[in-house]
Amino acid sequence: MVSDIQKKNRWLDFNVIANIYINEESWEKLLALIKQEYTKGNISLDYVKHYEKYL
Repeated sequence: MVSDIQKKNRWLDFNVIANIYINEESWEKLLALIKQEYTKGNISLDYVKHYEKYL
């Protein structure tokens, strides 16, 4: 499902993908997504703080 979203959208829909990982309890994938997007400068520290409770 995540790969379909990534293929269809030119821009990464971070919140949608993060919520899929949360619903699937895929904590490692969520952490990797947050790390990737934060490193690229695509998300702020506020996003990291928001998703911290799931990690």
